[in-house]
Amino acid sequence: MYTYDRSGKGSCLETMSVDQHHQADFPDYEELNADKQCRLQFHVKSTACKPAVLCRELWCIDSADQCNTNSIPAANGTPCRNESRGFDGKCYHRECLPLSFQPQPVDGGWSQWSGYSECSRTCGGGVMNKQRMCNNPTYAISSIILCLSKMQR
Repeated sequence: MYTYDRSGKGSCLETMSVDQHHQADFPDYEELNADKQCRLQFHVKSTACKPAVLCRELWCIDSADQCNTNSIPAANGTPCRNESRGFDGKCYHRECLPLSFQPQPVDGGWSQWSGYSECSRTCGGGVMNKQRMCNNPTYAISSIILCLSKMQR
């Protein structure tokens, strides 16, 4: 693996550099609205039934005409209505945020390296690896956390 990486062929395994990074646009999933997500989860005639909470948990009319959930939120970008603040928006990380919202990148930091994994082979040349997570700071609703450098070695 070391030789492969040093040959330049392993560069696709590395995290992209700052120069290669483009700020992620807010995903536009209007074509996959709540009703369409319900049809994918339940049945072809299913529709959303609790629009006030769909960003936190998507509720749908199931095949027995009952309002039911699979306990997952609507997809990021799903159109929503924030009744308490009186605006139309899009779901993002379980919240209904204004249509003008754009997540902002935040310089992230790496966790400590894990211990080595078990060897991929019991004899001959195998591979062991360590991993770390880009989780510092921890999740923030208004940001995309970016870490540069390698996640695995």
